[in-house]
Amino acid sequence: MDKLRFAIVFKFRAPLTAKHYLKGINDTIQSLKAGADSIRVDHVLSAQYGFDIKRINYKEMAILFSVEDDIVYIHRIMPQSMIIY
Repeated sequence: MDKLRFAIVFKFRAPLTAKHYLKGINDTIQSLKAGADSIRVDHVLSAQYGFDIKRINYKEMAILFSVEDDIVYIHRIMPQSMIIY
């Protein structure tokens, strides 16, 4: 998230956009507290990353995570366009 913030703030010169965008990503991650188990496992991503990876999107970003013993592990936040099926 630091790299994303840096890119939005310094490359695109939009600090307010960075603040709102990262808040949206954080809110999406926080929403996993209630419904992470209901999201299905993405078997293609699981084969690539070696875990039971699940995916939730926020705008153009994909948040890859897994759930183990009621704990949500965030593995990667990446542009949706970088996911190849």
